[in-house]
Amino acid sequence: MNNDGGSRSRRLGAPGVAASPAVATAAQAEILTRLRSYDDPVGVAELASAARQHPNTLREHLEALVAAGLATRERDTPLGRGRPAYLYAAHRAEASPAHAALLDALAGHLAATTPKAGEVAVGLGRTFAAVRLVVEPQSKPSHGRAAQQLGAAMAGLGFAAEALGSGRALRLLSCPLRESADRNPEVVCGFHLGMVQAVATGAGLDPREVRLVPFAEPGACRLELAQPMPRTAALT
Repeated sequence: MNNDGGSRSRRLGAPGVAASPAVATAAQAEILTRLRSYDDPVGVAELASAARQHPNTLREHLEALVAAGLATRERDTPLGRGRPAYLYAAHRAEASPAHAALLDALAGHLAATTPKAGEVAVGLGRTFAAVRLVVEPQSKPSHGRAAQQLGAAMAGLGFAAEALGSGRALRLLSCPLRESADRNPEVVCGFHLGMVQAVATGAGLDPREVRLVPFAEPGACRLELAQPMPRTAALT
């Protein structure tokens, strides 16, 4: 591998389940999403050019992602004299078949035996997010920053999150539970909805503003932040 700034192959397949909770800030979320789009480790110069950021600023974000367990760092192949540059990659811990089968079985059991299984799954997602996800506090609610935080949360769970032009919507690719979601969308997608609702609440927004559209397009779901709703009718 080299670090000459040339383009590298882009990944279209599903990544493994992320091993760490999402602790990235809004600025780091964009970098983590970019890292997840590469098959191979990538250097600071190439990422800085793609993200249109100064290499020093980008390096700080990358080191924070490494410290959080969301990215890995390795030395490039030595070429000539001098210490080779670092290459970075998004951390991907592949889920074992047994692990995936267990999650699928639990989702199926919940769907088959629990009344209003979707509502229960939403509650589970909220509980998970409240315990496992770290949300960057905001002094003033912002849909744009909230969308970035939602992207960071989903990326930390193994999704590839792409911001859409409005700044208030995300395209979610490479769902780590795609096959289970095909069989039990009420449970799996309900869990993800509850999780992003909790993240939105932590960002100072009304959780009812979050809309998750499963399979909104081939191979992708869509996460939207609707127009603000009256606080007098806030979801509890």
